[in-house]
Amino acid sequence: MTAPSLERTTAVAAAFTAVAERRAAGGYAPVYAAMAAACATDPTALDLAARASDGQNPPSLLLGAVQYLLARHHQGHPLARFYPVLTGQPAPDPEADAPWPDLRAFLAEHRDQVAEIVATRLVQTHEVGRCAYLYPALTAARRHADAPLAAVEIGPSAGLTLVPDRYAYDYGTGSTVGAPDSPLVLASELRGPHRPPIHDGGPEIVWRAGIDLNPLDLADAEDRTWLRSLIWPDHPDRASRLDAAFTAARTGALPPIYRGTAAQHLPALLERAPAEAVVCVYHTAVTAHFTPKARTEHADLLRDLSKTRRILWLCAEPGEDPRLRFTDLDGGHSRTEVVLGDYHPHGAWLDWHHPG
Repeated sequence: MTAPSLERTTAVAAAFTAVAERRAAGGYAPVYAAMAAACATDPTALDLAARASDGQNPPSLLLGAVQYLLARHHQGHPLARFYPVLTGQPAPDPEADAPWPDLRAFLAEHRDQVAEIVATRLVQTHEVGRCAYLYPALTAARRHADAPLAAVEIGPSAGLTLVPDRYAYDYGTGSTVGAPDSPLVLASELRGPHRPPIHDGGPEIVWRAGIDLNPLDLADAEDRTWLRSLIWPDHPDRASRLDAAFTAARTGALPPIYRGTAAQHLPALLERAPAEAVVCVYHTAVTAHFTPKARTEHADLLRDLSKTRRILWLCAEPGEDPRLRFTDLDGGHSRTEVVLGDYHPHGAWLDWHHPG
């Protein structure tokens, strides 16, 4: 392997420092913060993390690779005691019992394996909590269309957000909605004067598919372990929720996810979708990573494809206003835009704006 440049290593060190001092600070993830702070000044950790692909998050890849190897092969290693997501037990206080000596030893022992994972895997944090706002949003789209939906998700990773109708939801209304026997119940606080259509039979998805640059397979144990390894060690509740999502998602057939771009696959998928369904193309936190040019091309693609088939385009993108909305595209034009509301990125709350 060619050693990373000094400029690259310096940038990676700054990324670790940002995790330690901002993202994981304030007691949010003390073990992760301690690990990141140590990695920020360690030549071996920086050398390994710097091998991440362009556009990826080096700290997440390095520490995810360590957690992946612990979970798959080394749960008896002394470092594992700092991972409640693996042990189910509280971690030692990192101020009294620092994780760095064991982490440093692990990196030295498994350097080649860590390097390969960092260089080949991608960060795909798969937050199933997004379904707390997708479920009512897709239901609103179905109501608007007055027809069942053929759902196509852009950037679904392993597909957990392609099956929101396989989970149950608790919006604090006194009863759960969604799949009544689901092993996963997602809780979300409703805010604002309006209420989403949560008691309206759900989205009625009759056909579904996904498109992703690097699709993962929920039927593959290694892919499931990788997704779980991207959850910070301090957060066993999120790991348990992901485990329940894995089980719930596989209660039915797993939808196909095609490797590539929307431009490559959407035309054919629109032709395959059932004629009696209205196509709903949706994405969450995907175009936020596009360049301005790519975002324009994506919008142009959908408008162009709507010349031959009506599309409901549902967006939930950070930094956009309105954040949760769908656009009815038909004949190459926008019929109407329906503003639905605002939301917590992981679905902890939903502020529904649409009165209909």
